[in-house]
Amino acid sequence: MTNKTQGFSLKRIILLGKIALADDWRPFFLTGVIIGCLILFGGLFLNVPSADFLLNIMLLIGVVLVSRVFADVHEQEKGIYFFTLPASVDEKYLVKFIATLFGFFGFALLICFVATALSDLISSLLSSAIEFQIRDPFTVKLQDKFAQYLFFHSVFFSGSLYFKKSSFLKSAFSLIAVLILLAIGAATVLKNSFAQTQTSQFHLRFDSSQSLPADLQNYWFIAKIVGFVVVPILLYVLSYMKFRKIEIKG
Repeated sequence: MTNKTQGFSLKRIILLGKIALADDWRPFFLTGVIIGCLILFGGLFLNVPSADFLLNIMLLIGVVLVSRVFADVHEQEKGIYFFTLPASVDEKYLVKFIATLFGFFGFALLICFVATALSDLISSLLSSAIEFQIRDPFTVKLQDKFAQYLFFHSVFFSGSLYFKKSSFLKSAFSLIAVLILLAIGAATVLKNSFAQTQTSQFHLRFDSSQSLPADLQNYWFIAKIVGFVVVPILLYVLSYMKFRKIEIKG
């Protein structure tokens, strides 16, 4: 029997947030502690200049956890407990969405920033030659990093609802299959657009200092809009519809 609470209530959302912290965030908190210690150690003893790599590792683990965020709804006893919580179905979906998208990403950035700042502070205290200052630990553009995380989050967040078992592997294989098909389609388009009529072969080479041709820039811009805007919105809509369907059946 499902709970029929409707609308939004801040009190209920806070309650769901506490449950999400207890159920979904424990492994991520542990991951944050480990990553933070690695950044601190690397800054003190290895003079590691950036936390980009470890940020990627933390976000990757976040994606793995996202693929399991709705695992309980596929199990009868846990699903009954989840859907009978005193909150609306919209609130339950929203909390899971916010906690794993903005929450995971923000927490990963916070861990990297605090660990780097702490490393710099300790280094300045141990050596009078080092002046302490707040340093940005990232060399990447965080908006691009968030766009990438948004794409993968939408894929595995939806997969956690559509796949009852082995959701991470099934979501990953589905993504790989789609990307292969898109790569084949893109290669065909590029060949037809840029191959010269005198030759049957198509070659496209770039060096590190060469920018994309204007035509390719247009294609790349469209691909980014589709991948980082259209696809996530579509997958979130589909996952929300699936969530409501599961709730009604429950």
